[in-house]
Amino acid sequence: MVPSDREILARRITAVLLLVGTAVAVLALADVGPFEDRTEEDRVRETVEEFVEARGERDFGAVCALLTPTLRSQVQATSGARPGTEPPSCGQVLTSQSREGSSERDADVEVVDVSVSGNRARASVERTEGISRGITLELVGGEWLIATFES
Repeated sequence: MVPSDREILARRITAVLLLVGTAVAVLALADVGPFEDRTEEDRVRETVEEFVEARGERDFGAVCALLTPTLRSQVQATSGARPGTEPPSCGQVLTSQSREGSSERDADVEVVDVSVSGNRARASVERTEGISRGITLELVGGEWLIATFES
């Protein structure tokens, strides 16, 4: 017996619904897409923690990758390069500054507060010796990046 056009259509619709249902279940189980449990505050906190870890390990390439393009350019501007010459990369500038002893140690730094407002965020970090610092972040291309440091 050959199935009718109506039965074929019903089978196709059922197959599509099963595939969509399976895809939604997989996304929910994997906590991705619309089912992701991380908040924007969590994402900001993770960025700041990655930044602190990279600085502590003196991985200045990773540090620079977490800076906004504007802040990266500001770091490069501190290199003392002659006007009209190509300034060293952000990572090279930070490496040079760390050799000169101007880089702070970031051991035992804790993110104590995070607030998000639209595409801007602020994180308060505190060192074990009680020194607090604010970090402003911006959402750039879907990623939270360090925009400024406050004393």
